[in-house]
Amino acid sequence: MIKSTDISNAHQIALKVFAGLMLASSAFSFLFPQLSWFGAAVAFASLFGMLVIYWNIGALRARFILMFAVVLIAMAVWGLLFVQT
Repeated sequence: MIKSTDISNAHQIALKVFAGLMLASSAFSFLFPQLSWFGAAVAFASLFGMLVIYWNIGALRARFILMFAVVLIAMAVWGLLFVQT
């Protein structure tokens, strides 16, 4: 099991930045519905960025892959619901 002390400060900062980008991209989609594709692209890129960081630090475990899949499915469902409204 990986502990927070095993992750360097740079990796912790990068994970926080990517998480912030994901939240900001959802707000961007609400503020500018015409550019919702841009918010989705930023969220998708930040999700892959987080996956790369986990891969880089050697912490890519089954739970992170499962979390990645769940977030990807949630993003797809959210996008479908947003398009239909």
